[in-house]
Amino acid sequence: MQRAIATEGRTIRLPLNVVAREQRLSREARRLEAELGRRATEHELAKATGFTSRQIEQTLAAAHVTASLNQAVGQDDDGELADLA
Repeated sequence: MQRAIATEGRTIRLPLNVVAREQRLSREARRLEAELGRRATEHELAKATGFTSRQIEQTLAAAHVTASLNQAVGQDDDGELADLA
């Protein structure tokens, strides 16, 4: 069930290893926040997950990259992002 949600639940499908890394990172971030009473630092997340700082940065970036194809582009906002494809 989780695999189906991971592959079909997003507008843009991410590789399963990236989804799994994102889920683990999110789970550890919530656990650390509850334990520490504040948001965990990148270093604390790296230590808890065994991920490198680069993996954490890439995972967080991949999790939040979303753009509408109807997004206005151009100097006068007269085009759409889909027009560029």
